[in-house]
Amino acid sequence: GYATKDGSDCVLRLKRALYGSRGSPKRFFTVLKDSYIRRGFVQSKLDPCLFFKGEMMILCYCDDQIVCCRDQSKAQQLMKELSAEFTLTDEGSLADYLGIHFETLPDGRFEATQTGLIDKIIDAAGLIDCNPSDMPTAQIPIGRDVDGERYKDDWHYASIVGMLQYLQQHTRPDITYAVNQCARFSSDPKESHAKAVKRIVRYLKGTQKKGLIFAPTGEVAIDCYCDADFCGNWAVEDPTHPSSVKSRNGYVFTMSGCPFHWASKLQTLTALSSTESEILCLSEAMRHLLPLREIVEEIRGHMGLAKDYPVRIKSKVFEDNNGAIAVATSPKITPRSKHIGTAYFFFKEHLADLEILKVDTKEQKADIFTKAMDGPTFKTIRRLLLGW
Repeated sequence: GYATKDGSDCVLRLKRALYGSRGSPKRFFTVLKDSYIRRGFVQSKLDPCLFFKGEMMILCYCDDQIVCCRDQSKAQQLMKELSAEFTLTDEGSLADYLGIHFETLPDGRFEATQTGLIDKIIDAAGLIDCNPSDMPTAQIPIGRDVDGERYKDDWHYASIVGMLQYLQQHTRPDITYAVNQCARFSSDPKESHAKAVKRIVRYLKGTQKKGLIFAPTGEVAIDCYCDADFCGNWAVEDPTHPSSVKSRNGYVFTMSGCPFHWASKLQTLTALSSTESEILCLSEAMRHLLPLREIVEEIRGHMGLAKDYPVRIKSKVFEDNNGAIAVATSPKITPRSKHIGTAYFFFKEHLADLEILKVDTKEQKADIFTKAMDGPTFKTIRRLLLGW
């Protein structure tokens, strides 16, 4: 886009990374990494944005940094050294990070909230004076609604859904299923989909001050709750459309009893039975669980936490389908499960690190990610998952 006065062709060499140029983020991280390494930090082999030095750990997210250590004076000394190279803003203790507010409750638990984002969502949807809803979704799932009334609201559907996605990913897993349903139709929303979004916003209006409460058990272990809803869209979608026979995955990981990662999504493969849908969900969850276990082991090794916290070697995987447990723990693959064996039974190689256990459906925390529930059931699972 540069033009010379005489109209001749030329190429300009950029001597330094400018803000907004494509290579700037990589250049900044390289400078930041080199600065940490010069000060004796070791970069994680599994996560390049994680650095260790003795009992100190730094987590990088773009130009935001979290410093974790037991001795606050060491963190202050690091800040003083870095201020010679970078323009820093010391935010003090971890109270607000990426729009998330962290608070220590009187009983020693921790709570993460995003009330500011919820305010923004309510305002953007024009529902400041709306009546709150007790539930984020109706008990009947929403479908494509091909012949439904066109979307006609003033607010931008995809923008609101995007903000709801950020909210559910961090502090509000209770709306994950409802948001995922609405996100499927962002390219061609109908009035029925807009009503579903408004219902989520009205639910947030009534629970605006709520968030995700952490009550650590003190035990170093990553566990998993996983569940699948077999053919949940059959009575909703057009029976000739492939999505009508897709099952939905739902899983949540807990660290020391605290949820930190969850998902709700339709399966890509069409399951032929309820047991098979549970196996597909279990397999997808294991693809995330196994690498996370390695990161925890790396953190323990670098920071010397083994002597202070009890460690459980095996991860507990909670499943409420007896057939799925039997297939997952069986030493062989039967003819009926052979067609999914190659792609979805890889985790059998890691059964020594996993303990697949039966859990009652009433205590299945992942149930909230797979289907719409009645009020009492929803609130019971929400209490197990979010602590309120």
